[in-house]
Amino acid sequence: MKVANKSASTLIEGEVESVKMSVSEKGMDKMCRFLRDDIYTHKEWAVVREILANAVDEHSKHGVTRPIEVTLPSIADAHFRVRDFALGLSKEKVFSVFFQYFESTKDQDNDNIGGFGIGAKSPLAYADMFFVDSYHNGEKTSYASNINGEASVAHKMGLTDTSETGIEVAVPVNSGDFEKFAKLVGEFIHFGDYQEVIKVSNEELLQTPESKWQIENELGKTGHSKTMFKGQSYRPIFGSIKGILYKLPETTEVENPFFNDLVLVLNPEDDWDIHPSRERLQLSKRNIHLLNEAVKKFVDHSISETKAMLSKANFWVWNLRMLNTFLGISRVSIVMIAVKCCQAILGKLGLNLLLVASGKVCIQIITNQIYTKIKVPSCLLKVA
Repeated sequence: MKVANKSASTLIEGEVESVKMSVSEKGMDKMCRFLRDDIYTHKEWAVVREILANAVDEHSKHGVTRPIEVTLPSIADAHFRVRDFALGLSKEKVFSVFFQYFESTKDQDNDNIGGFGIGAKSPLAYADMFFVDSYHNGEKTSYASNINGEASVAHKMGLTDTSETGIEVAVPVNSGDFEKFAKLVGEFIHFGDYQEVIKVSNEELLQTPESKWQIENELGKTGHSKTMFKGQSYRPIFGSIKGILYKLPETTEVENPFFNDLVLVLNPEDDWDIHPSRERLQLSKRNIHLLNEAVKKFVDHSISETKAMLSKANFWVWNLRMLNTFLGISRVSIVMIAVKCCQAILGKLGLNLLLVASGKVCIQIITNQIYTKIKVPSCLLKVA
């Protein structure tokens, strides 16, 4: 993903001596510690998201159709492992991508998920060391990185011949976090629709969230999500960019018009302002404008879809005497109440109520949802 850069011009008069701002050699280790430890709120999620996103990007870039292989940590092997089958990396590329901050191969276009040059180093935000195997040009090369005080140190450890290609990253996981990693991998696959792209070798350990979407289309979805990062937020808003969820901080400048959680599918070509941790969207003026546009498009599209759905049902109005004939005198009052409720709600959507009775009329009102032969999503009632 392209990283937006800002610049400004300054009018200077007289004799000037300029120095480009930089980081001293003494401060370099502190900066690495800051990038490693301090920018991530959810360190386990940083590891899962960044390592899996890198593998997805590599497969996408090189047209690899073989699934990425993931091994969840367990008693048998206490490592979180991600294996891609792209081209792998040379020694120079491994050292720069995995062990050098702000070095990225993905910051010049929007075809990839990453781009800051920080995420590949995220395993050290969680663990004291991690391992990389690169299968490249007929050779398998092994590397390790560990924390040494404030600094991080990388080592090249071994070389063997191989016919395979790709990268495997292995991160040691504390036994108390095994279940959390299983849930986080499940979230990544579920919300990114990566079921066909990622294969979990010990799938019996995987925990996939059960989200119930009332409206879902190419512009977004709304309903009850089970993401671990919902927290205490009421009706949170998430932006989904290439399948990765970015939570929007609490704000009154972007309103969720639905009763439930809202996930907006965002266009990566819009160059979104994303926090360097990639845990959330920034509340920049540009982001706020684009998000409000995305909300409006999703609402308009959802109402349009619902109108089309209702019109296809082709219901006809029957008089109460016919309903009485079919349903019996004791049921008429119930039907009349249902009709009035339908009229009130559909009227808000700008629709005419068309009701059919063929033998029996089935109208049921349950917790603000209208059921006839089709369902009107309750989340649209607030929008309308």
